[in-house]
Amino acid sequence: MTRFRRSASFWRVSIVVALLGLTVVGGCLGSPPQSGSAAPTTAPPSGEVLTVSKANQTRAEQQPAAVKANFSELSADRQDEFVSALEDDVREPTAWSPGTDVEYVRYEGTWYWVTVVVVN
Repeated sequence: MTRFRRSASFWRVSIVVALLGLTVVGGCLGSPPQSGSAAPTTAPPSGEVLTVSKANQTRAEQQPAAVKANFSELSADRQDEFVSALEDDVREPTAWSPGTDVEYVRYEGTWYWVTVVVVN
């Protein structure tokens, strides 16, 4: 049986390459994060948020009249915040508050559910 013999220079080169590889990998894995590279930490939002979403039309129709309103019956301030909330939630609304009397608004023939959420 014949053994494969490798020269001493082959082993030296192999060891040097292996050590270089370990140094590079170890340097990448063990290095501390650079300043400014960490994701910024932000405090969660808090306060009141007005949300408007499309309601189940049948369920909205079945609600008592006291919690429903047509868009045209709303004050100008409520109309402005309602339209803004259709596109994106409104933070710290001034015309709506938690437990608002109107829960459903009919706007352009569609019922929407209006709610003010308190976020802590």
